[in-house]
Amino acid sequence: MIYEITKNGEGDGVFMNIDAFEKREQALELRAKIMQAEEERISGARTRSIEEARKEYSIYKITAQSCKDDKAVLFISKLFD
Repeated sequence: MIYEITKNGEGDGVFMNIDAFEKREQALELRAKIMQAEEERISGARTRSIEEARKEYSIYKITAQSCKDDKAVLFISKLFD
């Protein structure tokens, strides 16, 4: 919730709960990152396709499965192929 505080009928301040404030801060941080990336792109910085990014930043999922004798087997799989 966001409340506007007025003085003599004019906006004088704003009061908001912490959830609204944190969401606003996250949105502002994301906007700043997007603006920086766009400025870099416009200035000729290297860009990557989705496929290039997936290869460059491979992410793996590791799962464990219990076996007899209290040993575990790890399964490693790529999240993106």
